[in-house]
Amino acid sequence: MLNLFLKYSANLGANGKVNIAIVGGGATGVELSAELHNAVKQLHSYGYKGLTNEALNVTLVEAGERILPALPPRISAAAHSELTKLGVRVLTQTMVTSADEGGLHTKDGEYIEADLMVWAAGIKAPDFLKDIGGLETNRINQLVVEPTLQTTRDPDIYAIGEDELAARHARVRKGALFRRALRPHIRWQPAQ
Repeated sequence: MLNLFLKYSANLGANGKVNIAIVGGGATGVELSAELHNAVKQLHSYGYKGLTNEALNVTLVEAGERILPALPPRISAAAHSELTKLGVRVLTQTMVTSADEGGLHTKDGEYIEADLMVWAAGIKAPDFLKDIGGLETNRINQLVVEPTLQTTRDPDIYAIGEDELAARHARVRKGALFRRALRPHIRWQPAQ
């Protein structure tokens, strides 16, 4: 990515800027938006003066109401404010419908010019999960689960992997969580 970044900075677009569009306002998209500006500062410290933060045009596109939707609203608002101070254009409630060699098309008809586009919006779970046995799903078809990884509407069904919504639970501990939750259930006792 650094090579592409440098390539585009060496050949600034018609507006004299490097246009970067990042789709997805989760942790990855937010961090990348900020780190691109930090990268310019780092490059300057190594003597590279070919790009300034003023010539960096970063647009962060999020389909939801706010960035960092898995975090409390106050943290989301603070991150939004900090990105804006850096010069990042943050678009919420903006759905990308397609992309071409020059940028992104949005559902509301806006065209976002981009020399470099990054998809950081995650992966939608398969459509069949949307209506699987009346289980609760979110907007990207992930099964919504309890802290025990049991689905919210049927305690006999567990979900683990990318097809379950466990953002509020420690993803790195899912294996241990699942083992602990399943053990009492196998003994025909309610999970805790």
